[in-house]
Amino acid sequence: METFDRKKLYNKLIRFIIPLPFLLYFFNGLDRTNIGYAALTMNKELGISSVDFGIVTSVFFITYLIFQVPTNMLLERIGARKVIPTIVIGWGLATLLTFFAQNLTQLIVFRVLLGMFESGFFVGIIYWLTLWFPRSERGRVTAIFTLSLSVANIIGPPVAGYIIQYINFGGISGWRWLFIIEGILPMILGVIAWFVMRDNPDQAKWLSVEEKNVIRADLEEEKANNLANKEPVSWKKTVTNATLWKLAAIYGIINVAVQAASIWMPTLIKDIAAFLSPSLIGFVMVLPMIISVICMYWVGKHSDKIGERKWHIALPMFVLAFSFLLICLPVNSLALKMLALMLFGASVMSYYGPFWALPSELLSVEGVAISIAVINCCNAIGSICGNMLTGILMGRFGSTGVFVFFSIIAAVAGLIVLTLDLKKHSPEFSKQLSPNGLSPEQ
Repeated sequence: METFDRKKLYNKLIRFIIPLPFLLYFFNGLDRTNIGYAALTMNKELGISSVDFGIVTSVFFITYLIFQVPTNMLLERIGARKVIPTIVIGWGLATLLTFFAQNLTQLIVFRVLLGMFESGFFVGIIYWLTLWFPRSERGRVTAIFTLSLSVANIIGPPVAGYIIQYINFGGISGWRWLFIIEGILPMILGVIAWFVMRDNPDQAKWLSVEEKNVIRADLEEEKANNLANKEPVSWKKTVTNATLWKLAAIYGIINVAVQAASIWMPTLIKDIAAFLSPSLIGFVMVLPMIISVICMYWVGKHSDKIGERKWHIALPMFVLAFSFLLICLPVNSLALKMLALMLFGASVMSYYGPFWALPSELLSVEGVAISIAVINCCNAIGSICGNMLTGILMGRFGSTGVFVFFSIIAAVAGLIVLTLDLKKHSPEFSKQLSPNGLSPEQ
């Protein structure tokens, strides 16, 4: 196994493993953010104010928060092969039902259901990937997987804008057709996932016995290294770990801005450029999201290559903060606004790969699933607060107040990242990636 071509093996693993979760996360992104484009016409039709819309976007994250940890405990108990396809079919159904919403209350109910079903998907996939890939591959793998969200942000806006503006079959509003189209497709993929997903490499028929042995050996060696450097920890010790809560705080705070911005951006752009139609707003967002895909992949790959995480997470957050300030500058310059949006695209997802490689590097192997769920729960809390506050700020201060708020939040998250002591927590990772055996930060 010492002479086995591991690069070739893990590239093969990526080709076989990543396409399905990539597609699923693509539709996850569409189903979560399509409400922002629907709002361009839906809010007026249903009589929804900016504060009401803040509630609509927030309730999704309440059930997302409540059901996240239980769902991932279930995933550990019965496996991804059964849990993840069920989740996907459920969220597709919840999206489809939004087609029938007639008032604010019904819309809230459907968003609650969507949050319940989506709650375990992302952290479930992240945990599932730890059962297939060793630490040295996870930054790259996570970046490739999460690229699908950027791809959704490229394809989704112009498609959503077009559907809302031009698809009105049977006199039914375009925003309703948006939900039914984007609900049916993930339900189909969920059924497919039932038949093609496997819980771990041992169940993969497309891997040879030797390949399975190499993967198993790599994962067992990683676990042994963790056990040798860290005492076994209980569930209680896992959730009282200071590093876990620092990571959770970072992710929760940055998502106050990121999650709210991803949902509210169409409305915010409409506020500063009222002449734009829904379809044009969708096309305006294409270029920033193309840049997002490129930067996200490059940052994740570069982070793995040099064995550095801290600045690969913090710097995109600082650039994001700057982009929000540029967007809201009272300057009537289309070029400046587009530059700001391109900086937004370059930074809004770039920290994902390096960040989501940290839990398995800094925390106990036995508690990694729970740790990931706790971190993503703080994402939900941040998203609830972000959407509620955005609705209030939009009503009182307009889009300028919202963008200034987003900028402050992103900068604070970046500053907290700089307080992480990665040399203390992850010596074995540094030795693995640094050719001279020194920590990348030394």
